[in-house]
Amino acid sequence: MRTSVLFTLAAALAAETICASDHDCYPKVFVPTNDWQEIRPGQDIPPGLHVRLNVDTLKREAKLMADDDSGDVNAVYVNPDHQEQVAIYKPQLHENIDSWQAAVDEILGGGTRLEPALDIVADLSHDLEHGAKLTHNPEIFPRLLVLAKEHPDLQDSIYRIMASSLRNNPDAVQQALDSPHNDATVSELLRQLPSSDDTLQKRILGVVSPLTTPSQLMEYYPYLGPEARSRLFNILEDDSAKRDQGQAPDEQVSVYLQKRVPLVPKDKFDNYLDALIDLHKNNEDLNANDEFLTWLADEVEKTKGASPEMHKRLLDARHNVFGNPMAMRKALADEL
Repeated sequence: MRTSVLFTLAAALAAETICASDHDCYPKVFVPTNDWQEIRPGQDIPPGLHVRLNVDTLKREAKLMADDDSGDVNAVYVNPDHQEQVAIYKPQLHENIDSWQAAVDEILGGGTRLEPALDIVADLSHDLEHGAKLTHNPEIFPRLLVLAKEHPDLQDSIYRIMASSLRNNPDAVQQALDSPHNDATVSELLRQLPSSDDTLQKRILGVVSPLTTPSQLMEYYPYLGPEARSRLFNILEDDSAKRDQGQAPDEQVSVYLQKRVPLVPKDKFDNYLDALIDLHKNNEDLNANDEFLTWLADEVEKTKGASPEMHKRLLDARHNVFGNPMAMRKALADEL
């Protein structure tokens, strides 16, 4: 192995370089030593090296393989085909829960001191760096979901941690989106929404809002409590300063959807329209504004003959949901 590495090292010395700036150039092929070194962007990694993720800097590092490296539980190895084999992170439980890493290891390692571990993570998860660390390991969010299911009394704390790590943290959000577990994580949280209490619904919305689309969230609006509905409106509007503080949550969302339905792309149209229709069916005190009714009337005419199924759907919505149900009979008679 050493001969192979030395051959690669010799080749690397003559290889092309990469320049991050006029004063920062480095070999395209990583040149290993016996000490850990950062792997720079764009560098090729020779086979047979010991590669790891530095959990403090979140940067990959590599060095020559030592005889006693095979037992490193945090190792990532590169095979001869230059394809990385990522080992599952195996946390080591610590004697004291007095640091970020000790707390994360306690959570991942199935330790029994969950509350102090969660307290430490909660205190730091809102920090951009620690929020990114939390999502960099794709096993943490799934583990937190398992703990939330096993310990209902800790659900609020767990979901606050997850939401805090993502809030206003683009790096953390992107890493969560790139995780192979993201779809399963979002699906599980959305599954819990209808049966959760109002406060927990708010926490869940804080987690899933950056990881899914507004149209998907709107499907769950009818199941939300008053505070969660206000939270969803804030997510949709993304500007609380524009809110009319005198409006109830249902009215706020109705106004928002009436503005959005005529503008959303075709692939989102059904979700938004269904959400608006369900909202008005469940709350007869809501009113459609003149601008939306004018648009709806125009769409009814446009779809006549061109799209019979959509025409019937919009016609029904215009009269039975947003207008006078008695006018539906006349409208149908006029079309005969």
